[in-house]
Amino acid sequence: MANINDLERNKFWHSSNAEHSPHFVVPHALPLASGHATNFSFVNKFGRCTGVGTSVVDVNRLATPAVYSWLTTAAQLEAISSDANDTAAGSGARTIVVEGLDADFLPCSATIAMNGTTASTATTQTFLRVHRAYVATCGTYCDTDTGPHTGNITIRVASAGAIQIYLASADVTVGQSEVARYTIPAGYTGYMLHSFFSVDSLKTATFWLMRRPNANTIAAPFSSKRIIDTFDGISAPFDRNWSIPVKLDEKTDVWVAVKAAATATDVCASFDIILVKN
Repeated sequence: MANINDLERNKFWHSSNAEHSPHFVVPHALPLASGHATNFSFVNKFGRCTGVGTSVVDVNRLATPAVYSWLTTAAQLEAISSDANDTAAGSGARTIVVEGLDADFLPCSATIAMNGTTASTATTQTFLRVHRAYVATCGTYCDTDTGPHTGNITIRVASAGAIQIYLASADVTVGQSEVARYTIPAGYTGYMLHSFFSVDSLKTATFWLMRRPNANTIAAPFSSKRIIDTFDGISAPFDRNWSIPVKLDEKTDVWVAVKAAATATDVCASFDIILVKN
């Protein structure tokens, strides 16, 4: 069975022609990034939230809903933009890829053809969790000033349902979502290695790194959410590294919540997880 100790201990040594004469190939980080580490994969989740006030919100690049409502039934999704140029033949976003988990908590994805300010056709694929969304193709060769989408793009449950994820056009259009949440897929165990938090200059905020096991239990008694760690009064960029990783069982939700000491505070948060196939 694969486990995190094997990954660290072996570090991808292999034997040369001479018996018992191993040669070091590369540290484990590169095979994780390239996808060549059998049974292992790397997850980096990062989020941003602008204009945070003195109420607790999720680190999610969207003011509404401030606190994410987790789906309990898998649903089809649709996308809609605030700008007509985000369309299948427009100068903005043409197609969007959405990644997440299906009804069985298995990884899934869907490609959505944009339709401007009119909702797109609903995905055939249904989603129970939405991890990220990004612009796959666009009508403009992008640079710093010209982004891959011209409007704010909302991905929601089909037929104008609950918002799941968002691509903002304010500031620099980055072409993908900024959401600090993730759910460990079925058949995997996650090991959290690192988290990071940042706040506007001269401002402070408190962050909560949360988890909820057994996310597939959707009738009482539910599994309670629990704190992984609390970071009080962060006023400068702060890293948390675990020398012994935090174990996250399959179907565990992980997310970051935040509350600022004053209004109009911008924050960022991220975390790194190694996924190990059970």
